[in-house]
Amino acid sequence: GAGVFQPPPLWDLPSLNCDVQELQRFLSEDPQLAALDRVPIGHLALQLTHVEFSKFKRIQPLELLGQAWNRKHRESRAANVLRVIHMSNTISGWIKTLVLRWPDPRYRVHWLKKVVVLAEELLKLNNFTGAMEVIAALDSAPVHRLK
Repeated sequence: GAGVFQPPPLWDLPSLNCDVQELQRFLSEDPQLAALDRVPIGHLALQLTHVEFSKFKRIQPLELLGQAWNRKHRESRAANVLRVIHMSNTISGWIKTLVLRWPDPRYRVHWLKKVVVLAEELLKLNNFTGAMEVIAALDSAPVHRLK
């Protein structure tokens, strides 16, 4: 309806138009990781924004009251908030994996540059959650102590 945010239209990226578990499998398989390297970062940012928005828009106002996601019966009181939290943690974990999986520092630098550009693209889309997922990954102890 009027005044309701709609995510930008998606490009034809069938391998990325998926749920969180499918995207996790996609990023953990080397041949597909090579394919990910060829996906323009702007397209990846759009797809992540779409996936995140599809989960975020399901959150009901009552789920946000009194930090229901931290309370007893949280699975029934704040199921959608918990899904968004899980998705954010998962995406941040993928980003760490993209950087840390390479023993060669040149490949790590390559992926570090890509995820920084990804954060910039997410910010252009006003996807602040996605940008914070990237920042959290880059600020994690294993990534932070890379030389």
